Amino acid sequence: MDKQQVIQEFKKIRPRTTNHQIKHQKNEGAVTYAEVGFKEQNSTDETAYILFSKDFKLIEDSEESLIMKYATQEKEGQSKNFNKIFTVTGIIAILLTIAIIIYVFVFPEKDVPDILKIVFTSIVSFYYGGHLTKNKGDKNDIWFNNGKHK
Repeated sequence: MDKQQVIQEFKKIRPRTTNHQIKHQKNEGAVTYAEVGFKEQNSTDETAYILFSKDFKLIEDSEESLIMKYATQEKEGQSKNFNKIFTVTGIIAILLTIAIIIYVFVFPEKDVPDILKIVFTSIVSFYYGGHLTKNKGDKNDIWFNNGKHK
């Protein structure tokens, strides 16, 4: 991506800026990094750091902030729900489910002990119930949109 394209992308993100100049730019495949000098309305010269590709656009006032923002953003193809499963409560719920399944297949003649049933239903209900209450305001959640995707 050339310098003029970088400035055009920067103007889309911060439209009230003027006197743009590229201090440093590096292109790595589909990703472009640039250090952009500019003026905000009635201010002195400022610098911002921009990192973008076709999938994301990040802009920060310091390189450290840009790196942190990039490192913590959701990676391509990585599901938010997938990340929620691997919490402490998620792992406990999964382990209890596996333990009950193993118990049923190893000891088919015996019933699952009542204490294991109670602990399992309590943990799983609190775990999934907590997710439902957290997502209650999420308009894209199918549980709260009559099962319809939007």
